Amino acid sequence: MLEVKEVTKEYGDRITALSNVSFELEKGEMAFLTGASGAGKSTLLRLIFREEFPTSGEISLGPYNLAELPKSKIPDLRRHLGYVFQDFRLISERTAFENVALPLEVAGKALRYIRKRVDEAMKQVGVWQRRNSYPRQLSGGEAQRVALARAIANEPLLLLADEPTGNLDMKNSRDLFELFCKLNLQGATVIVATHQVAMASEFGKRILHLEDGILKQDKK
Repeated sequence: MLEVKEVTKEYGDRITALSNVSFELEKGEMAFLTGASGAGKSTLLRLIFREEFPTSGEISLGPYNLAELPKSKIPDLRRHLGYVFQDFRLISERTAFENVALPLEVAGKALRYIRKRVDEAMKQVGVWQRRNSYPRQLSGGEAQRVALARAIANEPLLLLADEPTGNLDMKNSRDLFELFCKLNLQGATVIVATHQVAMASEFGKRILHLEDGILKQDKK
């Protein structure tokens, strides 16, 4: 479903963020993208999300060839992607429910469908009881679960998470990893970027390990 083929990303003449990275991810598969800060994890996710272009190589996701995708089609691609950020990126003036509903509203979904789908997504990640709370009223773990509900609300082709546990303690980090694994068992295709290599290795999922932009390990 996702194919990354000999991808290199350079910034200027001296910085190589990714070097000749290749792997495939099948539908329904989950992988932890591991590595230290600066290893290239976020760069790779940005390339998949089409925020940036590779210097060389190709990336395809389902029917989309990202190198050939015109700018006008990027919103269509992103409707098939869910993205969870380290810093949550919730809108402070919106309730948790309204934050989760936002991508469905942007996609022009009917109000009845939005209400049904938001309820389902919030129940999946265990924050339905916090649906009327504002971001400032949520703990870090709750805020990240709301962000995850928002990412899965449109039932994405691929769920991406960029250091989603970066602002969480160990217990909430483990709980969140378990939740990603649960969503994967329910059929979601998932890539979670994390520097917590040891914890990621505990879950029996595929490990894609980057070091200085080079894919050093692909362990299934």
